[in-house]
Amino acid sequence: MNPTPIRLVTVGPVFLFGTAILWFGVAGWSPVSILVAVVLALPLLAAARPAWLGWLIAPSIVLFLLDGALTWAVPGLPTGGAAEFIAGVFLGLPLWFLGLALGSPDRPGMSLLALTAGLFEIVTTGTALASLPTTPVPSAAQFLAAWFTVDGHQLAALGSALANGGLGQASAFPLSGYADPVFVALAFLALGGTLLPLLGTEDAPVAPTPKPSRRDLAPSVRRRPPPVLYATAEAATPLHAPRGAGLVPVGGAVLAVATLELVAAASPAYTFTIVTAIVVVTLVALVRLARPRRVATATRAARGPAPSAPKAPLARGP
Repeated sequence: MNPTPIRLVTVGPVFLFGTAILWFGVAGWSPVSILVAVVLALPLLAAARPAWLGWLIAPSIVLFLLDGALTWAVPGLPTGGAAEFIAGVFLGLPLWFLGLALGSPDRPGMSLLALTAGLFEIVTTGTALASLPTTPVPSAAQFLAAWFTVDGHQLAALGSALANGGLGQASAFPLSGYADPVFVALAFLALGGTLLPLLGTEDAPVAPTPKPSRRDLAPSVRRRPPPVLYATAEAATPLHAPRGAGLVPVGGAVLAVATLELVAAASPAYTFTIVTAIVVVTLVALVRLARPRRVATATRAARGPAPSAPKAPLARGP
């Protein structure tokens, strides 16, 4: 099963949604911002050629380094060309994460990490836009000011929660108020598409290897093979994943999210403890399911070589 088309249909909509809310929510995109966003979207080409992913993300790494340098070098909030450059990075980030998810068809862990980081980026973007007035449409500099403000308040609330030992005041987290129903539905669709390649599939039956005829062998090969110690008559059983093992991570993820929501609504102070327990249980379950098992065979191999049949006595002449 090729997971790339499935991820394109399931994971793509949520990242296109994140790009759309930023594109239509901010006015006055400059050519610099659009050019930076196009360069960040280059990993999308890895959907057709996954081997190119390393080369396609190299320009984006340079842009990320420049973005960090501008953020720390410019005193106060960025304006002018620096603001246009950083705004272009935000505009291209959802497509960059989508390219990582599509360019890793054989690495579901990479796709899951890209999905998680991309969803967090979309939530911060939506929260920053929600804090601005809709009319007039905010500019790129106003969006960046709102984003840095929301991000600073989120980090301050997280530090306060860690210092006080819990989430006693969940309303202090700015990101907790973002609950767009379209985004939530697309996020669950993307999560299902990312975990779908983990579903176990049945192994194809292995046909026995045909034995060549004795007449087709050279005279020098027509010799009795040496005895094999501890040989068994049973054929080796190929490794295969247990049936339905892939359904366990999907069901566990749904159960974990539902449990976390119930506990967070009932007692927010224990949310950190529940998150830690869920992460540990999920990691243990994934490690256990990742171990292939072999169907039990006869234990004759451990007992020693099978007894050979008695030889027939040689016939003597009269």
